[in-house]
Amino acid sequence: MEGQMTIWDFLKEEPLESIPEEEMVRQIGSALGVNFVYDPHFGNYRAKVGKSTLRVSYDRFDGCFDDALFIGCDFDSGPPHSSGAGAPCDSIREAIEWFEKYRRR
Repeated sequence: MEGQMTIWDFLKEEPLESIPEEEMVRQIGSALGVNFVYDPHFGNYRAKVGKSTLRVSYDRFDGCFDDALFIGCDFDSGPPHSSGAGAPCDSIREAIEWFEKYRRR
């Protein structure tokens, strides 16, 4: 409904630099209703949703955008028809919206 308020109207977006990675992961997991677990081998957080795997972690642009921090989001659908997608997100809100978009597919 146009003009309807959402949770985002009440939350203040903090710069990623001021949010510890674990807190960023907790907020995204809470919004999506999943529990991300750190994978030390790959250095990211993973959550299984059915056969799909969601992954999230902080990273930096290398050599562009002033090496800005971003949230790396990706997923793979798992067998039998493995497919996936990934994206750099500039905010927790953007990351949640990105995962929700692919969850609906």
